[in-house]
Amino acid sequence: MFNFNILHLLIAGGVFGAVAALRREASGRSMTAGRLFIAPSLALLTALLLLALAGPQAHTPALWIGALVAGLVAGTARAIAMSLQVDRLWDRLRLPHARDGLWASCLLGVLALAAVLGDVTSDGLAVGTVLDWAIAAATAGCAGYLAGRASTLWLRSLNAPHSTWRIL
Repeated sequence: MFNFNILHLLIAGGVFGAVAALRREASGRSMTAGRLFIAPSLALLTALLLLALAGPQAHTPALWIGALVAGLVAGTARAIAMSLQVDRLWDRLRLPHARDGLWASCLLGVLALAAVLGDVTSDGLAVGTVLDWAIAAATAGCAGYLAGRASTLWLRSLNAPHSTWRIL
């Protein structure tokens, strides 16, 4: 029997929202600087919901916070290395060749799907503590990656030189 939970719908909504928010960025289209924070917010909400969905044996704050910090460091390092174009006249920015955020949100979706399928088909049995720990840590890492990347790109956009874009 399937054990369906309202958290499953909220997790799916968070994943789809994060992927949808990062599609524009991945295609190299311009956006406002505030749009950078939509996907990390939804990813962090999804990671917290997945942590709430897991059994109490998977609630290890040190592991979850450690993975979140590791993701923040990796996202910050990636954002420092990315190319960034800012048009100050229209208050827009563009990230050419920035598909890594979309990949991170897709990984978050795969992890969420694995967690939800494990929860729905388990019939109340613990699927595995190690699997729950791995999914909780990996989703926190993805959320941290997106958050570190977005905040560093936003900080870089404040001091980036103006570039004029030509539409061909």
